[in-house]
Amino acid sequence: GWRASICCCAFVALNSWRHLRRASDENVRLARVAVPGLLGPDVLRALAAAPREEVFATMAARAIVLASWEKIKAWYYFDLALEAVFLAAVCHLTASLNTGAMWPEEVDERQPAFGHRPVPVAIWVTMPIWAYNVCEELLQVKAFWYDRPEWHDDYVSAGNVMDWLRNAATAALFVLVFAHGEAMEVCPMLALVCFGRWWKVLYALRGLDYFGERLLPILGAFREVFPFTLVLVFYAGAFVHAFYALSHLGLDRIFVSVYRMGVLGDFSLDVDVFGSPDRQNVDFMSSEIRTTTGPKLAWWCLQLALFLATTFLLTIAMMNIFIQVMGSAFDRQEEVSEALFLRSRASICLYYSLRPWAARKFSERDVVWMCYLDKAHDERGQSRSMRQTLARACAKLGRQFTSRMDKVEKHFADEWAGTTKRLDGIESGILRVESQVAMLIEAIVGDGSSSGSCGRESAGEGDRSESMAAGAPGAS
Repeated sequence: GWRASICCCAFVALNSWRHLRRASDENVRLARVAVPGLLGPDVLRALAAAPREEVFATMAARAIVLASWEKIKAWYYFDLALEAVFLAAVCHLTASLNTGAMWPEEVDERQPAFGHRPVPVAIWVTMPIWAYNVCEELLQVKAFWYDRPEWHDDYVSAGNVMDWLRNAATAALFVLVFAHGEAMEVCPMLALVCFGRWWKVLYALRGLDYFGERLLPILGAFREVFPFTLVLVFYAGAFVHAFYALSHLGLDRIFVSVYRMGVLGDFSLDVDVFGSPDRQNVDFMSSEIRTTTGPKLAWWCLQLALFLATTFLLTIAMMNIFIQVMGSAFDRQEEVSEALFLRSRASICLYYSLRPWAARKFSERDVVWMCYLDKAHDERGQSRSMRQTLARACAKLGRQFTSRMDKVEKHFADEWAGTTKRLDGIESGILRVESQVAMLIEAIVGDGSSSGSCGRESAGEGDRSESMAAGAPGAS
């Protein structure tokens, strides 16, 4: 045992040393924000209702949300555990209710859902949790409508309406169970409660680090494609109405057939379009089964044309457009997933800060410390958005291309400077050679002129001596 403890301590120390060594290469900054009421409900409400997502890109907003979360996360985990227990109890209640019959005729809908047995244990488990949820909703009503009347618009939201409907459905289920209600009453109400609880547990996971940034873009994509869904509903309504006018089947059969053809792409031409399945007749004499085509209405051509229009417009065109719209919406939500996560946490912190047992952790003298790496925001995390990934890849390629072009330009500039220097040296050498040639020419020309003048002088002296020699006899 002590050897294992020593090994564990050594492993932890080694990992800590590695982290410290790795962190020593980064520049870390530390800042302190001391503003009265910085972690109060007013600031959290402003962050939760911020009109732009760029607010959460600032270090101050991130620090405020993180500091508030540290104060209320214990209560959040407690509530999440209660919701998990409630869901498990509802699952157990459903399992005890299901009879496991193979045919609908075997189920007696008029009998009490749980028979004459005592009230199931799951009901006693879920009742305190339901009462706790109702108290939470009442405290929120008090905080938003009476303590801060100017905030009552913030309480009127789809989430709070769903919470009240969920609590009302749970209360109705309790009444039916204690009154030994019939199966035809208890089963639909239990299905509604189960559906609502599964959604509540899913939505409660948005505050966790691992699920929040991955869950919120999916929910946001569903909200963003709602206008397209409305267009799809009108298309489907038009085809349902047209098929209902041309068919002898009921509206429920027509609706299911259009859904199968338009959304699932699964259909039977005789059953879903013409409403007349093939008939099988048994020949008792020969023991053969003969299949005959069912009769069709006089306007079966219109039914066939409407079927072609349904499969082309709904199955091919609208479904492919819906996939593209959903993908684009999800990618846009992924771009702001971190901001959505911080906004959601700010909203959670706001609701907890208004509860009496959690509000005591918030004080007017709270101080927020910010410790962060000295690097750009884009370098601190990785994005799952395809657009941001492509943008970063293009930016990286652009930076690499620019750096390489700078290196090429610098290389050419150096080569050009060296070539220019060599050309200047060659030019100066040519100038020196030209000057030397000029000097040599001048020297040659100077020697020739001096030798010519000397020859002329010697020739003049010879002429003078000859003239003197010729004049001597005459004189004599």
